[in-house]
Amino acid sequence: MKQRSTYNAGFDLVKALLALTVISIHTVLWTKNRYIGFIGIPITRLAVPIFFLFSGYFFFKRARVLEKSKQLSLLKHSEKRYLQLYFFWFIVTFPVTYETMHYFANGILLGLKRLIFDGFLFGSTFFASWYIMGVILGIPIVYFASRFLNNKVLLVLAWLVNAFAVILTNYGLSPLGQSALNWLHSWPISISPSLSFMVGLVWIVIGKMFADGDLDKFVKPHAIYWAGGAMLLLYAEEFIVHRLHFVYYNDCYFMLLPVSVLLFGWLLTTHISVPYAREMRAFSTIAYCFHGSFVLCVKYLLQLAGLQITRISQSVLFWLVTVIVSWFLTLLILKLQRVRGLGWLKLSH
Repeated sequence: MKQRSTYNAGFDLVKALLALTVISIHTVLWTKNRYIGFIGIPITRLAVPIFFLFSGYFFFKRARVLEKSKQLSLLKHSEKRYLQLYFFWFIVTFPVTYETMHYFANGILLGLKRLIFDGFLFGSTFFASWYIMGVILGIPIVYFASRFLNNKVLLVLAWLVNAFAVILTNYGLSPLGQSALNWLHSWPISISPSLSFMVGLVWIVIGKMFADGDLDKFVKPHAIYWAGGAMLLLYAEEFIVHRLHFVYYNDCYFMLLPVSVLLFGWLLTTHISVPYAREMRAFSTIAYCFHGSFVLCVKYLLQLAGLQITRISQSVLFWLVTVIVSWFLTLLILKLQRVRGLGWLKLSH
């Protein structure tokens, strides 16, 4: 296959669009209208897998051309950057996190246990932060495991973990799902396989396989048509799990894997120039990290005023407001970070 550049500005547009869909998950009342929800929810669930695919692909694309010693340096640099990003937003949003999560309501020791296990390792601290920690933990796990296991074995093992997350969510009320949930709830610590690094492992492995050239057969312009066909099967899965009343939490699907793989393969064939690429790249990160805390604050203020968002039209407006505020915050940060003494704002994106 012809060697392609690792990056192109079109990816920034894609990431910005993915950020818009993530914001919609936490603002739009998709379930208020079953037809709109049926169409919209599966699309929104594609966002995080593709974010993971980008993260895995870019890391292993860089790593594969380096010697092992330099790969470790790259890994350390990548981990440092993601940790800086995580803790920047952890500190900025801490007042909201503290008020909403109540980590220390039952004492310091139990609070620290919840913060470490429920928050950092197997869930979120600030709203939706699990994806960032998923990359922080997932990339080293895949990197070091790949020294002993080939990509196919890694894919099978990661898929089994992902399948467990699927069973716990969209199949959680099935007999198998109920057994899995009961077993999970018997653990001494609370974990969320569908909202932690566990569910992201398969996407990071697949990103690695794209970087290694193992999935070149999917890097075709016409893969978008195959993705369209797989999307129909995703909607079929959505219909079946609802028809059979299997849904415990509408999140993970088995058919996300083929759809995401085919879409990502197609994306790797697109090389386009887009305006405001730098701004969109920063927006995708800032909006992802900021929007959840903003949403919680607005809902709290509305509650104090005796108001609620109850209609889908109101929720779409809420989504739009959140997007606009996130965009202006992005522009403000990009401007302020050029001011002497404020360069640390770059850590936000």
